[in-house]
Amino acid sequence: MSFFFQCPYCSTKLEIRDDYNGSEIVCQNCGWRGTVPRPVTSGAQPGVAPAQNPAVVPSDKSLTAYILLGIFLGSLGIHDFYAGYTTNGIIKLLITFLTCSFGGVISAIWAIVDVCTVRKDANGRPFVS
Repeated sequence: MSFFFQCPYCSTKLEIRDDYNGSEIVCQNCGWRGTVPRPVTSGAQPGVAPAQNPAVVPSDKSLTAYILLGIFLGSLGIHDFYAGYTTNGIIKLLITFLTCSFGGVISAIWAIVDVCTVRKDANGRPFVS
C-alpha cells in the first residue's frame, strides 16, 4: 500500500511507499527536496494528501535582475517575461505598442509597482538576492 503527496511547488503527485522511513524525497518534475510526514491512519480520508512540507526552494531568478529590468524596460514588460509572468508581460507590451508609446507611461507605473511588491517568480519561489 502507498500514499500520495502533492509537491508544494509544481503540484506533481508523488507516490510514497509504505516502507518510507522519513528520509528526503525528490520531485522528479521540479527538483523539490524534502521530507514527507506519514499520514494519520485513524480518521484519515482516502485520497487526501498530508500537510505540505514548509521547505523553501529558491528560484533560479535574481531579484536584482528583475528590479533592473523593471526599471529600464518595465513599460515593455520584459521583467514579467523574466519572472515567468507572461500574461502581464504581453499586456504591458500591447499597451505600449498599440498606443504608439503613449500608454507606455501606464505600463511604466505598473512596472514600478511590480518592482516594489513582487518577490516571487511565477512558480511561487522566492527570488535569489
